Amino acid sequence: MKTNYEKNGGNTVSTRNRLDTLAETLGVHITYHRAGQPGWYNHHRKQISLRHGMSTPQENSVLAHDLGHGDTRQENRADRFAANLLITEDEYRLAEMLYDPHPGAIAAELGVTVHLVTVWKHHQPIVQQ
Repeated sequence: MKTNYEKNGGNTVSTRNRLDTLAETLGVHITYHRAGQPGWYNHHRKQISLRHGMSTPQENSVLAHDLGHGDTRQENRADRFAANLLITEDEYRLAEMLYDPHPGAIAAELGVTVHLVTVWKHHQPIVQQ
């Protein structure tokens, strides 16, 4: 089974298209800023601003996180929303088989940040073998 990153030809363009479609469906406008935090969500304006110049995996991870703020102002819930939106169990398991439990390599394979890999893994149910 191929990971998202492999299915997308080694880039996360279609992931960004999915995120843009979700933002449009939710009525959220995306803008960019030059300095400061990676991203923020303005509830009143339904606007997300992303810091210009981030890598594609970081930008997609931040956008997914901030889309999660549409339902909650809690950071940990927005993190879980983003992790579940960008990482599937099958994709994670395949990446883990390829790279053992190395979060950096798994994140690179999945086209997300190490933080989202860590969040995703922490919130998965423990499976008895």
